Amino acid sequence: MMRATTISASLAAICLSGCAAGRNVELQAIIARQDSIDRRLDSILGRLNSVDSIRTDVRKIKILTDFLGNKMASQERTRNGAPAEKPKVIEQGRSFARGPENAPVTMVTFSDFECPFCRKLGPVLDSFATKHPNLRWVAKNFPLEMHPGARPAANAAIAAGRQGRYFEFQSRLVSPGSSLTRSGFLAVARDLRLDTAKFAKDLDDPRVWEPLLADEINQAQELGVKGTPTVFLNGRQIHASSLSDLETAYSLATNNKSISQEGN
Repeated sequence: MMRATTISASLAAICLSGCAAGRNVELQAIIARQDSIDRRLDSILGRLNSVDSIRTDVRKIKILTDFLGNKMASQERTRNGAPAEKPKVIEQGRSFARGPENAPVTMVTFSDFECPFCRKLGPVLDSFATKHPNLRWVAKNFPLEMHPGARPAANAAIAAGRQGRYFEFQSRLVSPGSSLTRSGFLAVARDLRLDTAKFAKDLDDPRVWEPLLADEINQAQELGVKGTPTVFLNGRQIHASSLSDLETAYSLATNNKSISQEGN
């Protein structure tokens, strides 16, 4: 009887061991399948990110080719002796401005706070405007679709403009190391000694900035603005990548000479 009991116990132990081994095999198979699924998901996500990156690059290329195409067409007109295009009428509207209203020269800029070229030109524009106190500078926003931080930054600048500090705020946003985030906007507002409670309230209220921003974007599109920064001097679009470019165009404008489409 005892021998039968011992044999039964041994068989039970063997069965339990076999079942455990079977479960381990099943568990390992499940883990292997999960790892395979994770790898497939990572591959799919990688392809999606690649597609988004390609779409962004395509938009950037389109903007650059449009800009270069306009510039080459302008240079061709100049070489052929074609007359410069007539100056465009650019209404200030509700956009923020500095300098005398009856200034002999008015500069209108369309900018994007996340655009690297705008960030590079920003300090140059500040220096240029400071050097010429009789210049009227009208600043307009044209946030590009490829720059997700540009529109919130424009909203913040408009909110600062409600307290008379648009241009100071603008200068801070294009300075090196600036943060185009809500906390970054609030930090600049505090540094400029704005009423931060009012600033935060205006920043959160689309009624404050949406109408102006929509007007400026529509105006840019009607004027044929393709990219940023775009600068107009007395209604004529100029090539402005340096202080020298701006000074040349300003000299021509103050002497009532014609400025070509690209400042050539």
